[in-house]
Amino acid sequence: MSAYEWSGGFVLGAPPAAAFVAFTPRGEQGWAPGWRPVFHGPADDDSAPGTVFEVPHEGRTSVWIVVDREFPVRVRYARSTPGVSAGTVTVRLRPEGSGSRVDVTYRMTALSAVGDTRLAAQAADPEASPTLWRDAVEGFLAG
Repeated sequence: MSAYEWSGGFVLGAPPAAAFVAFTPRGEQGWAPGWRPVFHGPADDDSAPGTVFEVPHEGRTSVWIVVDREFPVRVRYARSTPGVSAGTVTVRLRPEGSGSRVDVTYRMTALSAVGDTRLAAQAADPEASPTLWRDAVEGFLAG
């Protein structure tokens, strides 16, 4: 199986300290359709390192673990979808004008031919996913 790395990004009108919440497990519920994390263990602070949660998506369940965070500039997750893929997802925020530049980096390894096909498609168009998030995240932060 193959390993893949790709990044994409966008600019938000909110500064990093205000935008960070959109990239936490609970915050993402406010803008990502179908994102419903199920927590295992303590989750009062859902972006605390060591927090474990699952997210069902497209008929499969992915296990996510908060690896580390540096508020308000970075949060890194480990993600594993059994039989499909495993790796890390890192969200970085940095000031840009009065807002934030958001960069999302995926470092994933395929665990099957299905995973290889999915990851290859995502890596081939690295801006697609994060760029499509911008309007939804802006709406969430505004409202």
